[in-house]
Amino acid sequence: MSSRISNAQQIDGTVYKLPFLGGVPAERIGSIYANLVSKYEASEVLVLKRFPTGIETFTDRLAAVTDGVERPRVRSVNRHAKSLLDSVPDPPTQLSDTERGELAYRFLLRTDWESPYLEQASKHDRFQTDLPRITKVVSWRGEPIQSSHPVLDEIGTHQEAFQEWLEDLGYLERGAVIPRVIDALSTGRIELSALDVSAILVIEFEEFAASDRVYLDRLATHAEGGLHCVAQTDSSIQRVWNESGTVSETITETDADTLGGETIPTRPKAVANLFATGETVSDPDDGAVEIVHEATFRDQVRKVADEIERLREANGWSYDEFAIGFKDANEPISETVRVLQQAGIPTASASVSGFADDPSVRELRTVVQHYASGDAESQTHVAEGVDLDSSLVDMITTEDDSLERALRRYALETGLKERIAADHDPLEAKAQFGHVLDVFGLAEFLDELSIVEATWSELGTTLDRAVKNATAEVQTAEVDVREDGVLVDAVRVMKNASWKAVFMLNLVEGTYPSGPNLTGLFPTTEVASMEDFPGVTDVTASDVRETFSTADGPIQDPFRRYYKELTRRQLAVGSRAATERLYLGLFSEESGELNRQLQPSRYLIEAVEQFPWITGLDHEAIYGQSGAIKFALSRADQALASIRGAGVRGETIDLDEVQRDFGGIQELITASGNRGKKLREAIAARVDFAAGEVRRNE
Repeated sequence: MSSRISNAQQIDGTVYKLPFLGGVPAERIGSIYANLVSKYEASEVLVLKRFPTGIETFTDRLAAVTDGVERPRVRSVNRHAKSLLDSVPDPPTQLSDTERGELAYRFLLRTDWESPYLEQASKHDRFQTDLPRITKVVSWRGEPIQSSHPVLDEIGTHQEAFQEWLEDLGYLERGAVIPRVIDALSTGRIELSALDVSAILVIEFEEFAASDRVYLDRLATHAEGGLHCVAQTDSSIQRVWNESGTVSETITETDADTLGGETIPTRPKAVANLFATGETVSDPDDGAVEIVHEATFRDQVRKVADEIERLREANGWSYDEFAIGFKDANEPISETVRVLQQAGIPTASASVSGFADDPSVRELRTVVQHYASGDAESQTHVAEGVDLDSSLVDMITTEDDSLERALRRYALETGLKERIAADHDPLEAKAQFGHVLDVFGLAEFLDELSIVEATWSELGTTLDRAVKNATAEVQTAEVDVREDGVLVDAVRVMKNASWKAVFMLNLVEGTYPSGPNLTGLFPTTEVASMEDFPGVTDVTASDVRETFSTADGPIQDPFRRYYKELTRRQLAVGSRAATERLYLGLFSEESGELNRQLQPSRYLIEAVEQFPWITGLDHEAIYGQSGAIKFALSRADQALASIRGAGVRGETIDLDEVQRDFGGIQELITASGNRGKKLREAIAARVDFAAGEVRRNE
């Protein structure tokens, strides 16, 4: 999409500017909200938020600021649009991301490509993910692709045909909800009683793309109190993927006063401000910024885990007062979650659900595969303590021909829910219950899908694809973050929220900054020249400067510079979320690359040069389980090596010291339950190995 046409249409309303460090939006907009509520009922004032995450926290804060009797009416823009669409006669069924992906895959199988380029590309496995990602963005954009580029134009034709096919089936994908509601509002298909709004207050307006703004304009024509939008400067990280520039010119009136002056109360905020604006300030002398620099990525995460436990012990903080941020959902969020969970730290994520790694999902996949094999006489081990015998298979498959009901019957007969609750902590159990429901939902979807036969084999392949593509897409995630765990997520999920300690990881060249990565379907140089590609492509130097205040100096390659500045802003928004402590993490060795050393991010170097109070994280005490396990195993190795070599070297070994260390390890093992049992087995294996014995699991 050409960046120059995205801001052409103005909407009627007022925009209020909130500085980058203007404070928590829910607290700063209190006066605007209170003024609207004084004129209308609280239930008549609709507060719209671009991102769905943090809705409850935002609502609580807004209610506290205004001290109102009624709870503020806060909605995400997409969920509000969905509620309006449900009010029309015979509304379409909205697809989940997993269901949309399944139908996109099946439609690809029906497609015959005219261009040799797409015909050849369609033979590669990656095509099945690359093409749906492009068409998904097109759906959210709300504008068809009409390009002079023949291959891109054929993709646009494919997308239009896919939408018509979905409509014939009675489905609507999430990204198409807002464009569909805009059409319904324009044609009068939505009753005014369904709107039930007198005034509209919009936050995160800087993230509202062109179709979102048209939606606001249609709503505002039915709201006598008008449209009031709050835009935070230097903060857009989602919209600027699709259009350049700012939103100030897209609305008819700008309030003369910003919502308060900028303040820089802490060192983390000072660093965030440098990343966002390029401006430096004097030392706030409050808070801390430290660098976590380790040899490998996993070492970096283990160090973070240990620091989390240290801060919890020192300050009494809960796990949900920590966040670990990454540039986007393509970063190793899943691996980070696994390392933290191995260290005994509960996690939460909106971008990565853990669906692919969930033991309950693996169990249900095994059950589905067993049913699909048709071998009812075999006895299959599907989980610890659970065997599928022929009588159970016969009972489930003969008494119900519904995939969804049969799976639910299996879960009931084998006590799946009870086993999950007994074997996992409450946070992990809650996540697994959700994943089990996701599998049931996918089975129900196939039961109702008219274009395929609902067989166990079909469910097996569908579930395999769902597991393969379990990471939520950046454009469409519509889930709230689970509470009580350390947040591990992309920066966009962290926006407009705060944590006592934030760890921004992977501050290396190639990540901060990184170049444009819009699609794997075309070479980057070709994408840069595609005027109608669904994303920012044909930008000029003035487009870059208008969008990013940090884009100073000469700009030789506007396209690449644009996305480098975007990664800097992502780093700024993530860093801003830290209230007391900010950690900037990096590692030195590239995984899988022989002796390749990574270089620190230029943005990290700039921050260190500007702020001498940024220090390295430097303590060797053991606080977390990962550190304790590492110490226990290494101490066992060290003790064995010392004792075995003492006679050769003529040294004296203090066995009392060794005994004290192992006594402490024994206390750790006893206190750690099942993890302690595994640690005891690991130490025993080390000792046996040192004695020349090899132990094999049966």
